[in-house]
Amino acid sequence: MAKTIDETLLPRPPQLLDVPALAPATRRAAERLQEQFNLSPDAAEAFASAVVDPAEIRKAADNPEELYVPGGTLYGLRTRVWTRRVMPDPRNPRVGPARRHPIAVRPGSTEDAHFRPIPEPDPNPDGRPELQLGIENREHLTWSSVIAKKYILKDNDWRLSIRNQGVMTEVWLSAVTLVHSDGTSNVTVPVTSEGSSRLTACHDILDIRSADIPYARDDRGLRSIIKSLNEVVTNGPTMEQAEALRCETIPALLLV
Repeated sequence: MAKTIDETLLPRPPQLLDVPALAPATRRAAERLQEQFNLSPDAAEAFASAVVDPAEIRKAADNPEELYVPGGTLYGLRTRVWTRRVMPDPRNPRVGPARRHPIAVRPGSTEDAHFRPIPEPDPNPDGRPELQLGIENREHLTWSSVIAKKYILKDNDWRLSIRNQGVMTEVWLSAVTLVHSDGTSNVTVPVTSEGSSRLTACHDILDIRSADIPYARDDRGLRSIIKSLNEVVTNGPTMEQAEALRCETIPALLLV
């Protein structure tokens, strides 16, 4: 369902973006997350690399927010993250009614059944506050992400609102390790537990392919993008640049 906005509201003014943190600051934040929350090195590094200000989560780690949910309590760190460092859930629950298992269709009759649906994630076997998600290979992840994106942009499209105002409500992120059955090395990435539709809209606006995020972290490229956007703020960005400035970072709650 396409979203509408109140045309009496002016678009949110684009603002300068923070300069991406240097490696030492990211490393200190990752070490703090490991120490405080028993995260694995890969999960801690994935969270620390995603946040805009690593010092912010180091401070927040001393007093995490408590979130009461059915069956227990979650702990979260409120922060902002780089949109290019986090991934929407490739098995978005909204897609459930449209999923097709290969056994249920004639072979080759539909691309939606090219792979089996990606299963539910498993808890971390060591009891850490992380998840594991089994996939066949990188192509399997790409296939599932494309299906989820098509469904979201057709039935829960937030792009119009986000182009004008950015994301205003935090997404919830979990550290998820992708376990490949083809022998590809495991990779850990922050994945939305809530807010996949908002993040999918941002990725579409920024022309990012969500399934590439776990495999291609380019620190130099991110700094170049942010520098270029900040340079146009003073003289007035184009409409596309203003939308990018609103979408490059989003509010998030890191589930630890």
